[in-house]
Amino acid sequence: MVDALVQCVTAKTTKYAAKPTGVSEFHLLVHYDKAFIYNSPVLGIGTGYTEAVKTAAARIGGAVGVFDRIFVYVPVADGPQAFQLYP
Repeated sequence: MVDALVQCVTAKTTKYAAKPTGVSEFHLLVHYDKAFIYNSPVLGIGTGYTEAVKTAAARIGGAVGVFDRIFVYVPVADGPQAFQLYP
């Protein structure tokens, strides 16, 4: 689950070489819907989307390319959740 999120973020951060002209801040919103569909339930003792995002953030570190902030959106069955992955 964390590997998939890191791969997704890395693919997006390497795709953009520069901020668009005239933009003071550039944010990335990652839709993390396939994690919900293809993985077994992630909620358990000490595990969940919060922990997955924190672990992914630690792996990615400052390798975020041109983005000022990165957010992860998870459309879970009991209501959508959003997390800030970077900074």
